[in-house]
Amino acid sequence: MLGASLVHRPNLQLKALAREETKPMDTPTDTAPTDSLAKIATALGLDASADEGAILTAINRTQAAPDPARFVPIEAVRDLMTERAMNRATASEEVATARVDAAMRDGYLTPGMRDWAVASCSADPASFDSFVQSATPAYAHLFATPKRSPLSGGNRQSASSAEEADVFRQLGLNG
Repeated sequence: MLGASLVHRPNLQLKALAREETKPMDTPTDTAPTDSLAKIATALGLDASADEGAILTAINRTQAAPDPARFVPIEAVRDLMTERAMNRATASEEVATARVDAAMRDGYLTPGMRDWAVASCSADPASFDSFVQSATPAYAHLFATPKRSPLSGGNRQSASSAEEADVFRQLGLNG
C-alpha cells in the first residue's frame, strides 16, 4: 500500500501485514476446473469435471423464465390480496352495521352515536360487545313504537261529512 502514510517508504523494520506481489503477465491462466468450479458443478447437478461452458449453460437454464404452471406473477398476487382485504373490510363493516342497528333498536345507542359505534365495532368487536353489555338501555323509549288501540266502534266518531266517509272507506274502516 503505497502513499497511505506520511512517509511513502518509512525506514522501519516491521512485519508486513499485506505485501505487494505482481503476477507476471506472461503466465498462462489455468484452464482446468478448479475445486470451486467442481463444487458449483455438483451443486447444479452436473459432473464435478464439467467445464465452464456446461456450468454456464446450467446456470442460464435455472435463470430462464419461470414455469407459469408453478409460479404466479407478483402483480396478480397483490391484486388478489387487495381485493381480499376490500371484501373483508366490506363484510366486517356490514356485520358491524347490523350489530350497531340491533344495539340501537334495543336502546343502548342513540342515532348520534351511530358513526362512532360502527367504527368501534369494526375496529374491535370485543370492545363494542363489552360496552353494550355494561350499558343500560337508557334510550329504549326513543325507538319503541307506541301501542295504539285499534279503532273500534266505541273509540271513534262516526263520519260527519261525505269527505270523512270517503276517507274511512279508503282506509277500510266502517264509518
